[in-house]
Amino acid sequence: MCVSVSIAYKYVITIVARFLSMGALFANEIICILQFTGIGVCLLYWFLPELDVLSYKSDQNWSLIYSITFGADFFICQPFFGLASYFAAISYLNARSTISFIS
Repeated sequence: MCVSVSIAYKYVITIVARFLSMGALFANEIICILQFTGIGVCLLYWFLPELDVLSYKSDQNWSLIYSITFGADFFICQPFFGLASYFAAISYLNARSTISFIS
């Protein structure tokens, strides 16, 4: 009797776990749809009217500042940080291999 109850208990737990995981997947899909809908509503009712208010001159000025900032970051800062990270990794690996040879 005890063995059959244990098997039935495991079977019930497995079924409940399946339903919960299916429910979690469904809830995850619903939450994702709601998030994208919320983003769309914010864009439609808040951000797009703000863009309509901008004048052409301020839009050109903003675009120029954005382009200069993006260019400076992409062509100056990012290569510098990448090179510094590369040299730090190389020096770390060299120091680590030296320690392993000494040990």
